[in-house]
Amino acid sequence: MAEARQGIDKLRLRILRLQRQAEPSPTGNDVDRSYSEWIRVESVRRTILVSTFAESIFLAATEGVCTTVGFMALLPITVSGALWAAKDEQAWREARTTTGLEVMQYGDAVELWRRRGSDDMLEELQQILVAACMAAVTR
Repeated sequence: MAEARQGIDKLRLRILRLQRQAEPSPTGNDVDRSYSEWIRVESVRRTILVSTFAESIFLAATEGVCTTVGFMALLPITVSGALWAAKDEQAWREARTTTGLEVMQYGDAVELWRRRGSDDMLEELQQILVAACMAAVTR
């Protein structure tokens, strides 16, 4: 158990280091990012989200409570899953024109998903993450 706790502590430090690389642009969207820069930043965001989710599972299993929900609710996430479905830069640019590059906090995305009652704005990873902590984030 001590080794697992040390692993989670190391994961948390890596998450905090990565978080500096995943900040949304000052405009609140990513229109000023190039295709390759958007992929890098969004990959970092997703890594942080999934890592935080893994930490949440560990804490819930070992301590009976998920203390990362508040942190997770503040993490930035790209609203449109269509951007990740793009097969190349041209398709990404077309999706960007159609859907935009809006970035919002994970907790706000959860609330938007709940209000819409549909998953057409979310792709698979987002659906998993939203459903997993929906009740805790919206409390």
